[in-house]
Amino acid sequence: MNGGLALAKAVANEPQPGILAPTPARGRYLTCQLRVGAHPHTVLRQRTTQADGASTVIDLGASLARQLDAHIPGSKSFRGIDGAHI
Repeated sequence: MNGGLALAKAVANEPQPGILAPTPARGRYLTCQLRVGAHPHTVLRQRTTQADGASTVIDLGASLARQLDAHIPGSKSFRGIDGAHI
């Protein structure tokens, strides 16, 4: 098993009760893209230390999973949110 697949599985297997919790009155959603030349393993390790699984959760997009040589059944590429003001 390569390091990317192991890392993706480790993130997927960590409990994140915040995903199924009731929607909070306020929240933020942050979508990130890797910079050219960034190493996805390093970036993901850094982000996982910042997520507690309750108030901050991590979702791996299909494109990141591909870069980690991992397959997450049912995952799709994020295409943005219609009408979002950025």
